[in-house]
Amino acid sequence: DERSTDEFERLEVRDIVRVLLEQTNLSFRERQVVNLFLQGDNFNEIARKLKVSRSFVGYTFQRAIKKLRQTADQLGIAP
Repeated sequence: DERSTDEFERLEVRDIVRVLLEQTNLSFRERQVVNLFLQGDNFNEIARKLKVSRSFVGYTFQRAIKKLRQTADQLGIAP
């Protein structure tokens, strides 16, 4: 049924993200920002928690995403 398909797709995405996070050389801050984002925090909340500016969070997130995409390309994982 449709719920089973949706659940399977969520599990597949979770596994892909886990592999990418394990295989990508992220800085400590990049990893912090990505993990907080994955937990549901927005950039403003992340900035407040880490005591940094929102623009720093945005820049750090973009840098991390670029690295994650490079790893995905190297592993042959389609976005």
